[in-house]
Amino acid sequence: MSSNNLLKEKSHIFKGRILEFEKVLVEYHLKIADLNSESKKVALLRAYLSIHGELTQRQLKELTKFSISTISTNLMNLINAKYIKRKMKPGTHEYVYFLTPVSQNSIDQVLGSLKLEINFLKMKISELEENHDSNKKGYTLLLSRLKEAVGTFQLYHEIIDVIQNHDLTFDFEKLRESEIILEDLQFLEEDFDPELKKIEEDILDFFIHQSAYSILKRFNLIILVLFITRKVLTQEKLRKLTGLSLGKVSQVLKKLLDMKFIEKVEKKELQKILPREKTLKIHYVMVTVQKSFMMSGINSLLELLKWEEKFKAIYFELEGEKQKFKNLNGYEEISKIINNHLKVIPLYKRAYDFFSKIVG
Repeated sequence: MSSNNLLKEKSHIFKGRILEFEKVLVEYHLKIADLNSESKKVALLRAYLSIHGELTQRQLKELTKFSISTISTNLMNLINAKYIKRKMKPGTHEYVYFLTPVSQNSIDQVLGSLKLEINFLKMKISELEENHDSNKKGYTLLLSRLKEAVGTFQLYHEIIDVIQNHDLTFDFEKLRESEIILEDLQFLEEDFDPELKKIEEDILDFFIHQSAYSILKRFNLIILVLFITRKVLTQEKLRKLTGLSLGKVSQVLKKLLDMKFIEKVEKKELQKILPREKTLKIHYVMVTVQKSFMMSGINSLLELLKWEEKFKAIYFELEGEKQKFKNLNGYEEISKIINNHLKVIPLYKRAYDFFSKIVG
């Protein structure tokens, strides 16, 4: 019997204890999504695809209770971000959707593969250096931030290789810190040259529609990218740049603070470079892309490690009562994914220890 026939005949609706195990796995995906400020809808789609392997839009509608239009929109976002692929079911006009190898990689699932981002930002760096006057407002800041982002994303891939291959070593001399300088604060009152603002808008558009980060909640992502390009921002400046209300900006800033992507600038640091009256406002900073990226990775990995006992409990129940479960619909899917999660827990622990060492 072909795999396509199996897809038609085997129900994607689990029951009883198997359904309860599936709910735990879905809860896990939702928790990680909330921690990373990802869309709940995207997280549910990825959760069910990770459990079932392949699903149609109709099947996803039954599982998630979302409308077909909502499912279709979010699936296309996941396809653009290289998280999933689709193929036509033979003899039909219906697609089945499945996770890409990158999306199934245990570490990339936590932090994301960033090769697409590296290539795009390198292209923007070349555009800046070749086509724009270095005296334009914002040129130096934007160029340095984009180079730092590329360096951080490249560093990430090197770190993942070290984590996955015990025989590799890492040169910690590559890591660096930076300070806030007066030039970093210039564009709180001024703005980028219109041509450079257009490049920044292109970067925002890329991250929203094509990047691995596109699964983040939209406003969180927009403000996160603005911190990547601008380094230091206030609520008032963010409101001007985004058009969002101060209440919404404040909400997003709190989330980014919780995620360790940004931090508040200490007043004593501001007072070194600004007149006293300008230090009354709260300033927020992504001191280095590198530090914010590593800190957010630590948070995600720490949450993942909290689920080890729950996964072990499911594993031991499935193994202890194998005769009872093995013929139930969904047993193979749940058993496989639980085993996969437990196999990579040591990798998560190595990654957590490694990132913790980096940020001190």
